[in-house]
Amino acid sequence: MRPSLVLSLLPMLAAGIAEAATPASASTFVAASLPQLGATGFDPALAPADIEALTGEAFYWGLNIAGFYELRYVYTQFEGQPAFRGVNRMQANDRLMDASVRYATTVNASTLYSGGAFDVSREPVVVEIPAVTDKRYWSVQAGDQNVNWFMKVGSQFTGNDPQRYVIVGPRWRGMLPPNFFRRKSIGQPLTVLPWPCGSR
Repeated sequence: MRPSLVLSLLPMLAAGIAEAATPASASTFVAASLPQLGATGFDPALAPADIEALTGEAFYWGLNIAGFYELRYVYTQFEGQPAFRGVNRMQANDRLMDASVRYATTVNASTLYSGGAFDVSREPVVVEIPAVTDKRYWSVQAGDQNVNWFMKVGSQFTGNDPQRYVIVGPRWRGMLPPNFFRRKSIGQPLTVLPWPCGSR
């Protein structure tokens, strides 16, 4: 956060601390500590350039999180939609897509895709990949709700030999089986696993 914006918040924080030091009801504290906002919803003391900068920061901060929420919703809750799978299920798509498909901004017309949302809050998810011997491109990627892409494996990242991974939640403390690699979800325990399977 820029120093000028921090300084503009200091009087509000000081007022809230002073208000908290005197006995008052919770509703009085909340009403007294909130700044009076203009019709635009912004503090009138903010300059238009600050409002523009804050709006840009909020947009770029929230864009990926909102996009991941949409993926999670489509995969786990939007029954009847072609990408719906439920939680902890992956469904392979064995048909190539064209430009009319809008799951992503633009899908690759020569790539088969799969995807799903996995809840790793209680137990890990195991991902095993067999050897890819025909030199096709393939990858498996996993990210959490905070857009941390903590797992990227595939021909360009880790080669074509057989591979075994365990995706664990941020609080998991178990033992890994032999010959497995750990991939830890940093943020939320629900992991989105888009899986570009490879070129056809």
